[in-house]
Amino acid sequence: MIGIVILVIIGFCAVFVYLDASAHGIGDISGCRSKHIRSAFDWAIATLFLWPFAFPYYLRLRSKLIEAAAKHPVQENWRVLKASILTLVAAGFVMVSVAFPG
Repeated sequence: MIGIVILVIIGFCAVFVYLDASAHGIGDISGCRSKHIRSAFDWAIATLFLWPFAFPYYLRLRSKLIEAAAKHPVQENWRVLKASILTLVAAGFVMVSVAFPG
């Protein structure tokens, strides 16, 4: 049961990161090779699969990422579709966890 709750939290975090990053225009800046500037979807995927590391890291860097995005905003294409895909993948993890417990 606790595993299902954790998977739901991870899914919510991944969707939050994607919606937050894409709303603020966080993304790859052409010509800039900063290791911290990644696309919103990359941040969400990292959060989904590396949650204990990626989510706190995103939160720590969030203000710097928003500051950089204010100077060079990135328009995220297919935002609703990508958020839906993240939600479906997270829901799939939960369903597999329910179907095959332990």
